[in-house]
Amino acid sequence: MKILLVSPFTPNRFHRIRLQHILDALSDEHEITGVFLQCARTPFESPSSKKDYVFVKPKIVCLLDCLFQLPLPWPLEVSYTSYPPLKRLVSQLAPSHDIILVKRVRAAQFISHRVSTPVILDATDAMSLYYKKAAQSMGFWKNPLFVEEWLKYLVYEKRLGSRFTHWVVSSPTDASHLEHILPAKASVTVIPNVVDTTYYQSYKKPILPKRILFSGLLDKYVNKSAIDFFLSFIYPSIRKEYPDVFVDIVGPNPSSRLFSLHDSHITVTGIVSDIRDYISQSSVVIAPITVGTGTRNKILQAWSHERSVVSTTIGAQGLGAEHGKHLFLADEPKLFASFVVELLKDDPLAQKIARQGHSFVEQHFSLSVMREKYNMLLKKVKNE
Repeated sequence: MKILLVSPFTPNRFHRIRLQHILDALSDEHEITGVFLQCARTPFESPSSKKDYVFVKPKIVCLLDCLFQLPLPWPLEVSYTSYPPLKRLVSQLAPSHDIILVKRVRAAQFISHRVSTPVILDATDAMSLYYKKAAQSMGFWKNPLFVEEWLKYLVYEKRLGSRFTHWVVSSPTDASHLEHILPAKASVTVIPNVVDTTYYQSYKKPILPKRILFSGLLDKYVNKSAIDFFLSFIYPSIRKEYPDVFVDIVGPNPSSRLFSLHDSHITVTGIVSDIRDYISQSSVVIAPITVGTGTRNKILQAWSHERSVVSTTIGAQGLGAEHGKHLFLADEPKLFASFVVELLKDDPLAQKIARQGHSFVEQHFSLSVMREKYNMLLKKVKNE
């Protein structure tokens, strides 16, 4: 099957990795042509294959588009990634492909109404739900832009529901929300985030004792709020019980305030060449997520590396993991801290939890799971 894959960013193995996993899962059986937008040149972007088209939009132009289009009814993320040349190319390529696979709601703008090729919209997350939760957690009065994005995405998703019948999200929570707001004719399929277990499992370094890892895109609110929650309310209790503990905060675009915390016990790395270095050497991987939708790649990567995990219930939503078997779950800071300390002190327990997490991820969140579910959906859409 010939698939035209359209995305507002380029494939990457370490951040926003679902796009890369879609390519890994489907490229052996299908001919895929990618059309990608890159809004800022960053060192961690993966190179594209010769068949792919990559448009570069300077960041200053992205920001100006947001400013000029602020009064318009679509979300700022849509304005940020608007790019007519990409839309024209998609229209040119569409007739020679069996299916168009659109990654993220904001990339739906690249599909002209004149395009007749069947479309699958991999929204990944229900964005109106994400911004609603973010606005509620922060306080409506503190960030009115979150409120605006919530309301604009609510209208935007409903409008797209009248155009696109086949939607994909990564968790049942997002699916339930979209099924409630989209027209009845829209069909929502859950295809979870996955991890390339071979890619991660084959890369191992010795565990460094007493090392905690938090990773993610550090300019995203979901990760900024998580690490703030951890450092403010959880970390002091861990240091009190376990003074020699070290914390690695790994990922692009940390704030200057976060960098200022860098000391002998807290390392803030910024962009790294290979996240596997830090996962492999960690004792415990944390996901102290306080807001968000979807499922957490940081947990899947940790399980793939056979590393023990402590998460909030929001951080582990959609995974179906069992507390005390695959990971530890805690929303109260002192309880969260106690689980981290227990895993740091009890190596046999940490290894047991890590092994069970690894078995769980191989069974439910491997590339083969995504491949099977996507192939079923592709076949269904093509035969309609």
